[in-house]
Amino acid sequence: MTDNGFVKAQSDNLPKIDAFMMTTYFASNPDFTSAEVKGVKAARSQRESYGDSAVGYVQIKREGNLCVVKARITPEHNVRQKSYAVQAVCDEAEETVISVECLDCAAHLGGCKHAIAFLAWLHRRSEDPPSTSIECYWKKSKLSSVGTSLKFIKAKDICKAPKVNPASNSSSTGNFLTVVKNNCVSVGDTNNHLMKFYQSPNNAERLSIHHLILASKATNPVEFVEYCKLVMSTEACEQAELITKDQNDCPLWHELRYGRITASKAYEAAHCKVLDGSLTENILGATKLKDTEAMKRGRFLESQMGKVLCTA
Repeated sequence: MTDNGFVKAQSDNLPKIDAFMMTTYFASNPDFTSAEVKGVKAARSQRESYGDSAVGYVQIKREGNLCVVKARITPEHNVRQKSYAVQAVCDEAEETVISVECLDCAAHLGGCKHAIAFLAWLHRRSEDPPSTSIECYWKKSKLSSVGTSLKFIKAKDICKAPKVNPASNSSSTGNFLTVVKNNCVSVGDTNNHLMKFYQSPNNAERLSIHHLILASKATNPVEFVEYCKLVMSTEACEQAELITKDQNDCPLWHELRYGRITASKAYEAAHCKVLDGSLTENILGATKLKDTEAMKRGRFLESQMGKVLCTA
């Protein structure tokens, strides 16, 4: 039952607590300006996910301009513990908060987080959009129900935050990249780094092994070589020769050397008679090759010489 002179609090009889009233009270009250309270702890206590699930059994009484609101708030560190009594007094005519206090917890004399959470809860109820239905706040808090009739509570059920769908990034002219690409074409700036990803490769660029692999539909080496013969025309090779005369200073020169495939490597491969020699290692990179007969003999003699020296 409610206390003497109090009535059950509802969405239509709570006092209006705006952000200015709340800020003024905290700034003028020495209990809430200490370094212990005014930092992270105060911000955590005001969060919606705690206050909306911890406050319950709210009752209200009005005497002239004064409005007294009482409630029970569940401590978040021990939800099975008895709820703390909190009380707020405000002057509705002057639009000021006179006092907010917790009456039960050990830190209530110096201004505790439960008082902050309760005042923040009153402020959020003042900011709630008008509704045709009336909600009664004389009820058990969600947090205090955990472990009794409610065995557990999901994070999404602690507070009923409205689901916000991300704004669509589409527009009448297409996405951002399409707009940028069209603007580059319209102003004639087609040599920037972005535009090279939207341009079709020229005949010289198609000689790159990277482009050849992507464009080819071959399923075996023979088919791939036949496709390369079609693309690697004499005109394309002459064009690539002219473009890559600067060698290291030319991006296409690095592109055509992709995979260590150069003209000298192609010449060596055409005349190479050894399957796993130094040319293979140079093209594929650092790889472990099979020992030759001479290498095996050298390792055997090295171990035998070590044994002889140890016994001598």
